[in-house]
Amino acid sequence: MPGALILSVLIGIGNSGWVMLGFSMVTDLSEDGKAGLFSSLWIAADKIGFALGGTLLIGLILSGFGFDSTKAVAGLAQSDSAIIGVKAAFALIPAVLYIIGAALFYVLGKETSQID
Repeated sequence: MPGALILSVLIGIGNSGWVMLGFSMVTDLSEDGKAGLFSSLWIAADKIGFALGGTLLIGLILSGFGFDSTKAVAGLAQSDSAIIGVKAAFALIPAVLYIIGAALFYVLGKETSQID
């Protein structure tokens, strides 16, 4: 259990960079005193993304792999396919999406530096 806690803290520290990167980009892109408008749009899009990705998408993935929430509440073991679904939903898919996001930031950063 302490290992999982330490790992969660390290993941949280790494994830904080993604959160701050978005907000710093919003302020860099805003002009004419519209930083508040852009920040509010960013926060609204972020909340919608968490709602769709955090509940709807994860729920669909888990149910597609046969995850049984009543077993989880009761503390019973899940099927092998449900365990694979949990690993995919909480490890594999986010890792792939982070890599895609990093590639987009890299490509867009290069395009922006060429414009300046």
